[in-house]
Amino acid sequence: MAETNPRQVIKGDDIIIHIDAKRALHATSHSLNISVDITEFKSKDTSGTETEPGDSSWTVDVDAFVVVQEDITAHSAEDILSLTLQKKKWPVTILSPVRGLKQQYQGTGIITSFELSSSAKENATYSATITGSGELTPVVLPVKSPTKP
Repeated sequence: MAETNPRQVIKGDDIIIHIDAKRALHATSHSLNISVDITEFKSKDTSGTETEPGDSSWTVDVDAFVVVQEDITAHSAEDILSLTLQKKKWPVTILSPVRGLKQQYQGTGIITSFELSSSAKENATYSATITGSGELTPVVLPVKSPTKP
């Protein structure tokens, strides 16, 4: 029987992080980490310890090559370092151009670390961590109608 709703595995290349409306130039990986604090309580009327969800926190890690390239649509390693040194909150968006995904995620974050790595005869790389300030909010994307040939 033919599958009516085929699966589509999303490749890592299709998940993009924007910082201040621009992607990181030549990024090799991104990681999104979300944690929810738990509040525990126990009383004479509970059966064991009970938990309730508390505040949430999030971070985004970016790894990329250090590349010199004129690209006004992306942040170079120098740009990310400059944003870090400005010690400001930046808009952050996690998105994908893949059709079928229903939302992207937006928030505000501070670049809290920047690490440059350069070994002899190896490509120079950098890593940056963005720590969220406030909630990471899902934004429902408009439904795209299929294009007709």
